[in-house]
Amino acid sequence: MPLFSLEIFDLMMHAIVACITIELATVIYRSRNRILNAYRQISILLLFQDFLVLCLVMGTAYALLSYDSSQMSWSWLNYLGSSGSNVVTAGSNIKYFGIIFCFLFLFALPGLARYEEMVFRLGTRSWKDGIPRSLGFGLAHMLMGVSLGVALPLSIGGVFFTCQYFKGGVERSTQAHFQYNLIAVSLLTINSIVITFS
Repeated sequence: MPLFSLEIFDLMMHAIVACITIELATVIYRSRNRILNAYRQISILLLFQDFLVLCLVMGTAYALLSYDSSQMSWSWLNYLGSSGSNVVTAGSNIKYFGIIFCFLFLFALPGLARYEEMVFRLGTRSWKDGIPRSLGFGLAHMLMGVSLGVALPLSIGGVFFTCQYFKGGVERSTQAHFQYNLIAVSLLTINSIVITFS
């Protein structure tokens, strides 16, 4: 049962979107030196691998949500009257503003990926350490409102980023994570353009 009416929930979401937009601008400012470098270092091979991992994550999420939607669709957003989603990307659904929001997101991706890699990968010594960290990486997305059935498959991405970390440290895992997110946010941007102009 929702704790708030739809109008209050919408007001809260717009306030969250405003805060996230400010945070995206802050991340862009702080990582301005890394942004261009990350885009210059895009690897076609790594982009293809990221695409395959994203497809695996999405397919697994679909299977989990289809198999047991009552448990796997759980998110703290359910208590606020919404289905599980990602509050961080909520701004992409706002007509016209969503396009600007997505482009801000595209510029912030290198800094965001670096932060997550420093938290979840830095210092990983073995798979005994890497698997729990990868699971934690996936489940941490539940803090943003992602449902359990999506958070668990995101751990697959965490395992892939850990593989990249073992191959080339935090710089390589950050680049892989950035490119993975670049694919996802590019799709989000296309969706936002369709919402705006349809």
